[in-house]
Amino acid sequence: MGMYTKKVEEALGLKEKNNNEFYGEYKGYELTLYVTQQGFEGYLNFYSSQQVRIEAINIFINTVNKSITTANESPFGIHFLTNGFTYKSAMEKLKGKLDAVVEYLTQNNVPGIGHCMDCGKESQYLETVKLNDVYVTLDNECSLKLSSQVEEEKKEFDEKPNNYLRGTLGALIGVGIACVAWVIFYFLGFLSMIIAVLAVFLGNYFYVKFGGKANNVKTIIVAALSLVGLLLTCLFVYLYFAEVFMITEHITSMTPFEYIMKDPEMKSAFTHDMIMNSVFTVIGVVIQYSSTKKKDQNNQLRISK
Repeated sequence: MGMYTKKVEEALGLKEKNNNEFYGEYKGYELTLYVTQQGFEGYLNFYSSQQVRIEAINIFINTVNKSITTANESPFGIHFLTNGFTYKSAMEKLKGKLDAVVEYLTQNNVPGIGHCMDCGKESQYLETVKLNDVYVTLDNECSLKLSSQVEEEKKEFDEKPNNYLRGTLGALIGVGIACVAWVIFYFLGFLSMIIAVLAVFLGNYFYVKFGGKANNVKTIIVAALSLVGLLLTCLFVYLYFAEVFMITEHITSMTPFEYIMKDPEMKSAFTHDMIMNSVFTVIGVVIQYSSTKKKDQNNQLRISK
């Protein structure tokens, strides 16, 4: 995608800030653009009412080509995603959509470059900061206000009580619910390994609900409890079946676990289920960690000059 940098700069007049990250003025309005594997993701900034933003979203979605396009409100304008079969088609579609939105904004005298995107005031004392994933121009007063908000949110999170014991208890309850579901699904003849993913999600949910802080320690505790809980559940279910078979066959010369290991069919099924439970637990941890991280990034303000 590095080879596409010059084409983005030529088509939209933006400058590359970081790898595949572009920023600049597009026909009087502030634009942040990211080049993705499928196309483009970006933010068009302007100061307006919610009604104007909604109309701008509708114009962006319905202009040129509605396929593979999404748009929604951002704190300072609109956020959009637009893809194409090729970068050339994606760029043509994006440029057409941006032109239609900008024409609407210009005709309605919507403030853009030269104005603070937070309060709408025209000012000579403006600075551009990066707020989460979008570059935005603010006057000094609004910039200080947002910086204070960022510090306040960080302080609030740092000072939030963190009860590891209660959080672990909550995670145990969540994993326990999933383990019960695993047994029920198994006896009903359904594939129960997917419950491993559910165990991680329930463990995370109840960990936070019971007073644990959403940090890396939570991830480790929930991952460990989910893995151990599901493997033990799987083991106990197989021990139960082994015990039933041994009673039926009047076998008293070995333990249920020895029976599992010596019966080829049962050993194969047991090994398969243990491995699959481990794999799906890891998948659940990765999904949950990625989802939580993305959610935190979206919900927590991050500001940089």
